[in-house]
Amino acid sequence: MVIGVLGAVEPLRARARQDAALALYPLSLIPSNMTRLVRAGAVATLLSMVRSGESTSRILLVFCNLAACPDGKGAMLDRSGGDSCGEA
Repeated sequence: MVIGVLGAVEPLRARARQDAALALYPLSLIPSNMTRLVRAGAVATLLSMVRSGESTSRILLVFCNLAACPDGKGAMLDRSGGDSCGEA
């Protein structure tokens, strides 16, 4: 409770989001995970993080991997970052 009162929650959330983006990189190397990440809505979430300037270099690594997957490419081309495979 004290951490929240002192204002540490926001920095902790930002750090957790950065750590999560970093953790997605090795997962995105496995082809079967690429489709799972797209279906889980990761593209839209990662796009919003890029727009806010968070962990851009880490997120771009994940996008490079997802671009190798037709589902990932389609989700990235969809302006909203679509939450289902094959949307373009």
